[in-house]
Amino acid sequence: LRKDIGKVKAGLPKLTSEEVKSYAEKGEVTVDGILLTKGDLVVNRIVDLPEDGSFASNTDSDVVVLLDIRTYPELEAEGLAREFINRVQRLRKEAGLQATDDVDVFYQFEDGTGIEILAAIIKHAETITKAVRCAPADVQKRSPNAVVLIDRRQEIGETGFHLSLTRR
Repeated sequence: LRKDIGKVKAGLPKLTSEEVKSYAEKGEVTVDGILLTKGDLVVNRIVDLPEDGSFASNTDSDVVVLLDIRTYPELEAEGLAREFINRVQRLRKEAGLQATDDVDVFYQFEDGTGIEILAAIIKHAETITKAVRCAPADVQKRSPNAVVLIDRRQEIGETGFHLSLTRR
């Protein structure tokens, strides 16, 4: 094969998909009159991806996986809602609360921030309410007589805000 490597290299692009499939299955293919057997070639599957960067791919010898890596606003909002729930649950744990303890949740975003998180809280209010057992509200709606159990600064992404839990 060494003396014919140039001929083989020039002939490989001319192989049809069917010939490549046959080589992968049977282990033999003829390229420019030169018989290649199992181990002479490595067959890799590739996919031509769009240049807009919307897909990523990976492959092993049997499977090609295409992944849509575009961001979608509705999925981003759902992710923000889940992050918000996570912060509330961590705060409940830090306060030593049990899952059955009823509390109210209040948030306070730093000036000019939190628009995306607030939109996610509104859009996914039912999911959040079910998970944290109350509807989170702006701290301005908290009663001045409320017993604050815990108040901590939180971050989701680069957005900082305060979360507080009060006894119901």
